[in-house]
Amino acid sequence: MRDGIPLHGHERIDAWRARVADYPEAPAVALVEEGLDLRSQERLEMLAARDDLFLLHRDLVDVAPPHEAVRILSGPVDDTYRLASRHVPAADLEPLRAAFELRRVTEQAV
Repeated sequence: MRDGIPLHGHERIDAWRARVADYPEAPAVALVEEGLDLRSQERLEMLAARDDLFLLHRDLVDVAPPHEAVRILSGPVDDTYRLASRHVPAADLEPLRAAFELRRVTEQAV
């Protein structure tokens, strides 16, 4: 929201930016930490517990996409982590970034 380039509706985007400019730090940290967990362990366990094989398979496959997708998506993901670190410095992003990096390295090795 803060760093995007509006293609249409500049006034509306400016109004939204004004609303989020003073967003409280605690909810911002929670949203960033939860939102950047690309596939949480809890979600995978929940899908397995309810025997939802279709969604479980989809989530597991999404974690290790084809080589080209990993290469293409790595740049925007890295940018997202940098932006989150800059705007919400209290968020502990290192475990999330390490998990993403492990998946990226694992996929590239396959």
